[in-house]
Amino acid sequence: MRLLRAACLLAGAAALAACASTPVGEPQPPTGTSAAAASSSPPSAPLTGIAAECGVPQAEGRRVELRTRDRVVLSAIETGNGRVGVVLLHQLRGGACGWWPYAARLADLGYAVEVPDLRCFGSSTCPDAATASKRHDLDVAAAVERLGERGATRVVVVGASMGAAVAVEIASQPPEGVVSAIALSPPMSFPVWLPQERKVGTAGSLAGDVRIPLLLVTSPGDRDAPPELVEEFAVQAGQLVRVVRLDRPGHGWNLLRAGVAGEETWTPVAAQIEQVIAQAAAVPQG
Repeated sequence: MRLLRAACLLAGAAALAACASTPVGEPQPPTGTSAAAASSSPPSAPLTGIAAECGVPQAEGRRVELRTRDRVVLSAIETGNGRVGVVLLHQLRGGACGWWPYAARLADLGYAVEVPDLRCFGSSTCPDAATASKRHDLDVAAAVERLGERGATRVVVVGASMGAAVAVEIASQPPEGVVSAIALSPPMSFPVWLPQERKVGTAGSLAGDVRIPLLLVTSPGDRDAPPELVEEFAVQAGQLVRVVRLDRPGHGWNLLRAGVAGEETWTPVAAQIEQVIAQAAAVPQG
């Protein structure tokens, strides 16, 4: 997998910009005249399926249970079908539902998508041992295995905030089939499992272990993922790691959407993720 070059998979990074401030899947209630207009509108049909749990869009998806190698039971949302799979990893203050709008978008583009509630979050179980509670690498491995059962042969891992730290971890120890990773606002101080040392450390300590192309997205003024630390990590990691430096503030999956609640549009960050996925799919196997 080292033969996949970051320069190929991660082209076009400089064209990105983002200005989102409303978390995906968390629309704010209308106010003022907009609220009055909303109250006078005819009621819409009730949402069903995953949309009833997570909100719009109304799209096909289902909840499933995944079992990790250390017997943790994860609740996950899955949607879409395809030979290329995507694992979406959620933020600290959120769960799988936060990714639902983007998961549905990726499904429309022909990808199989798996969105787990990581251990100790949402409806997933939590192991008693403190060390075991940090084994998010096993959660990702279970999601990748599920995608394989669904027919996916290549997988891209995308994480936001806490999930971005896990994506960095996965880039240092990718399960079979994972070809690249993307980290939106990775907090380098977040605790992760260090496979070489078999102990808990920090995401920032993995710079020397990156084994697959990794795209890091950072924005100015981000106190949880300071740009200078993200860029320092990239310098230490070498050519497999690229950094997109946005010129507007934002954090995690907020970077994917822009605009007022109910009228958001997808930003170039969303398109860049899709470019990485499409390019990973296009590289010949061998």
